[in-house]
Amino acid sequence: IRQMSSQLLVGGQKIEDTEQFRHAVAEQHRRIRQEYEAKLAELEQERQAIEEDKAQVDRYKMLLLKQRDSMIALSTRLNER
Repeated sequence: IRQMSSQLLVGGQKIEDTEQFRHAVAEQHRRIRQEYEAKLAELEQERQAIEEDKAQVDRYKMLLLKQRDSMIALSTRLNER
């Protein structure tokens, strides 16, 4: 009975063989691909932002080290006098 009713519903073809089914599957694939591409683009932007933040932190560390070295040099000079 199930086989007969499924044949009646889709015109005697397997549902996988119908044009509507193939179109629906292709549409789902397109939608999923777009979602993944959007997520990948978002992750890439986030990665770039993190890289820029790391570079900025490294520059700040270098600046702090220079400032520390300057303070040590000034303290040494004052102690010598």
